[in-house]
Amino acid sequence: MKVLHFLVLGVALLLALAQVGCGDSTPIPSEPQGWVTRHGLTSAEYQGEFDQWEEAGYRLTYVSGHEEFGQARYSAVWHKEPSVEWQAFHDQTSAEYNTTAQTMKRLGFRPVLVDGFSVGGSVLFASIFEKSGDAWEARHDLSSSDYQAEVDFWVDQKGYRIRHVSGYAINGQAYYAAIFDRTPGPAWISEHDLTEPEYQARVTELADLGYQPVVISAFLLGDTEYFAAVWHQEDIRFKARHHVDRGRYPYLVDDLYYEGFHPVAVKGYNGRDLAGAANSIRYATMWRNQSWTLSELDDLNETIETFRVGNDIPSISVAIVQDERLVYARAFGLADQEAGERAHTGHRYRVASLSKALTGAAVVKLIEEGRFALDDRVFGAGAILGNAYGVPTPDVATIEVQDLLEHTAGGWCGTPDVMFSQDSLSRDELIEDTLASVALNTAPGTSFCYSNFGYSVLEAVVEAATGGQPYADYVLNALAGPAEADSLALAGNTLVDRLTDEVKYYDFFNPYQFNINRMAGHGGWVVTPIDYLRIMTRLDGQPDRPDILGWTGTDLYSRDDRVVSDDAWNVSGNYYAKGLVVNTSSQRWQHNGSLNGTFAEFLSYDDGFTIMLVINMRRPEDGNANSPFPALRGLGTDLHDSNYSFPGFNLF
Repeated sequence: MKVLHFLVLGVALLLALAQVGCGDSTPIPSEPQGWVTRHGLTSAEYQGEFDQWEEAGYRLTYVSGHEEFGQARYSAVWHKEPSVEWQAFHDQTSAEYNTTAQTMKRLGFRPVLVDGFSVGGSVLFASIFEKSGDAWEARHDLSSSDYQAEVDFWVDQKGYRIRHVSGYAINGQAYYAAIFDRTPGPAWISEHDLTEPEYQARVTELADLGYQPVVISAFLLGDTEYFAAVWHQEDIRFKARHHVDRGRYPYLVDDLYYEGFHPVAVKGYNGRDLAGAANSIRYATMWRNQSWTLSELDDLNETIETFRVGNDIPSISVAIVQDERLVYARAFGLADQEAGERAHTGHRYRVASLSKALTGAAVVKLIEEGRFALDDRVFGAGAILGNAYGVPTPDVATIEVQDLLEHTAGGWCGTPDVMFSQDSLSRDELIEDTLASVALNTAPGTSFCYSNFGYSVLEAVVEAATGGQPYADYVLNALAGPAEADSLALAGNTLVDRLTDEVKYYDFFNPYQFNINRMAGHGGWVVTPIDYLRIMTRLDGQPDRPDILGWTGTDLYSRDDRVVSDDAWNVSGNYYAKGLVVNTSSQRWQHNGSLNGTFAEFLSYDDGFTIMLVINMRRPEDGNANSPFPALRGLGTDLHDSNYSFPGFNLF
């Protein structure tokens, strides 16, 4: 049994079993994977996490501390796994830690981790002990030479191994705490007094020999960062990162999570900033991946990166779902080339015409709720919009909701596209002007002609049916909210209007020249690929994720109710449903989105494979300006056809 609270000679045992909650880190849904990591927690937050999760069955496997604003801050890793009896301590002085170690030894425990760090010129310790009869020795407050002497004695002469090592600086001098024991384990290497370049070189060198870091310690001495570490030789995929800025670290955690990695070690420390100044909070961390076959994950990543580099794309972001489970997500390249900002899975992209699937779902939901019918007329007396945009011509007065959804309204399509003109007009002004000045080409309901304008009109239909609720609010409340797709938002028009975590766009043409915000219903949304799939997997009628639409709605959403010639561009086996193309020959739903500066692709196969890909440059400067570039669909189909053995987890 685990002892969760006790006192040792007046020192309270403070054990934390953390879940997502407080501190610096961005919460991610790691709990179903059996692990939790947190960073930047105050002592009270660290204890508070324990109070909340002590009965969740998690074991503290790594803890480290650093100083910030004159206070102790903690970072930690927990795993939900069977374990021997164990206890953990933090906020201990050297004397308290020494007393605890002696007491725990008498009680039959051995230390498996000790982390020392300076706060206000003094040293504090955090530690973890396990019930064990193995021989061990612990030392702390050792100078570099004293530590080396202990290593020479316990390792070289007594045959012990270094279980853990931690470095810290007090009064301008480096000190070390270490644990030596005789427990069995893989081949190992431990080093200390490494500068940042030396540590990086050793990580690379030892990785080639099959060694991965399992203990990481870092501290600032003067203006130099020093590292100590323990490596184990194991045939397991790992990623080690250090000198990670505190602002970047939460995104790194997310990125590693969405590739199926789990954390082994995390150390916050006072390091140097990018300009070389001291006292900037940095993180060193190590993660393992035992979920993927090594060759398959390498091949998947290499395929996407090769495509990006070969097409001169600044960044590409990809998310993959298998059987309604998110099994992979990763971003490659630079979100902002000028700033050197690396793309991460939390970056948002304009998705252009993939917005139509959201509008179509919103309209279908309102139909399912009985707000109007699929065959209700849109314009004219007694219609949904009445004469709000002027008295329509007789042919316009026959347009039905399904005509707008399935591009059979008879006009407002092709080139020039009215949505890319008169940018100074509001949506409602543009609708009124178009109805008055642009005649239909054919009778409504008789032919297919892809119309962005029709989906702009559907915005107005949504607002009329909801009593004036703004279209964007309805989509966010009815679709994004239930799906927990928090990144979905309407795009801004200019570079200055770029949203938080939105990429920068590049193109042959100026990507900031149009009124993108006015294109909301047909092309104005920004979102991460992960969140887009959060929504789409709630609209597919499959059993594993509860659908936002009922059975009637999901059936209607994927149906072609206005069968005409040249449906969905007259491609064999294609028909346009309610914001998505149904490709019966390839057995998938599909749609792409194309705007200056972005290209997006969505493919959802009947075999359960669904993918969303998006880039932040549609065409390079020397590219073909007459067709979308590059064709992401080919990459998406290649990834589907590769038949990867995706892990069984769900990263949503």
